[in-house]
Amino acid sequence: MIRQALRDLSDKNPEISFDSATYFIENQHAGFCDDIGINHDELRNRVIECIKETGVRRKRMVNDLIEDFNGANKQINTEG
Repeated sequence: MIRQALRDLSDKNPEISFDSATYFIENQHAGFCDDIGINHDELRNRVIECIKETGVRRKRMVNDLIEDFNGANKQINTEG
């Protein structure tokens, strides 16, 4: 669910990207993050940085965030 919401941040449809941004801004992702050991505040902060950008730059930042989310090091996990 979180991975798809991250992908949707760079969707060409503004309604989809807005809904995805709202999901993170309103901390609707927090429960899922807690369940999988991801720091939801850090993820939210990185999402905010992504939505400040547009076009190719946003897409690249979102892709980097997804890679971090998927990666073995889980760079967005700063808890514990």
